[in-house]
Amino acid sequence: MKNIRTMEKIKILINKKTNQSYIDIASYLDNNIENIGSLSIKMIANSTFTSQATITRFSQELGLSGFKELKFKLLYELSQDKIDYSYEIEQKNDELLEILQKNIFYFRKIKNDIISISTIILEASNVYIYGFGGNVNIINIFKNYLIRMNINSIYLNDRDDQLAYSQNKKDNSIHILVSFKFRNEHWDKIFQNIQVSNGRKIIITTTKNEDKITTVKNDNDIIIQIPYNEGHKFGRDNSEVSFLLTLMLIIEHLFEKSNLDKKIKSQDIY
Repeated sequence: MKNIRTMEKIKILINKKTNQSYIDIASYLDNNIENIGSLSIKMIANSTFTSQATITRFSQELGLSGFKELKFKLLYELSQDKIDYSYEIEQKNDELLEILQKNIFYFRKIKNDIISISTIILEASNVYIYGFGGNVNIINIFKNYLIRMNINSIYLNDRDDQLAYSQNKKDNSIHILVSFKFRNEHWDKIFQNIQVSNGRKIIITTTKNEDKITTVKNDNDIIIQIPYNEGHKFGRDNSEVSFLLTLMLIIEHLFEKSNLDKKIKSQDIY
């Protein structure tokens, strides 16, 4: 087995099926190759129910002097095999842009809803905003713009505080709710409180949430349902970029409707 890489030799031993102890050791190394640097001969023997002497013979079967040389060879070959992930990252970034472009196309289709939301906000006596977790920072950006435009808006990060102000029954108030799935029990209570107070809702969520939206939507509510989730590319259930874009489009139309862009043009939002 000269001129064959050590890991390939190990896989050959697995397929030979002549010595069960060797097969067990070879399979263990194959499954734990990324951790070879932290494995000792004793750990491998214990994990494979073999002995240190058997692992030494196994190493010699591969043409090596013993386990120390086997470990060195595997570590060296592993260092040579480090994958260049730059292409994968580039691909992921391309996919992210594609998802955002699809969501932008959706925003163009619902432009009238965005305009209606800005009108409702300007006419409201109070704007109550709700959102937890990763959406907190996004909502704070949105709220800061509203404050600078002298729009009476209420947003507190604490869930119990949000639950408390969801019971407010002032006339002509609106409630803006931002969540990927509304899967927290606090949301059920908040929706229940708003329903009782007959408050009008602006719901910003995703198409992952159809069943929930059906149960809480009233005829005068406006629902923005983001069709594509950019977060799953990073192992998360979120559409934070698209949520922020939605809120900024609302701010843009608020500026246009109220001519407030001239008033706060020179002001720093933060």
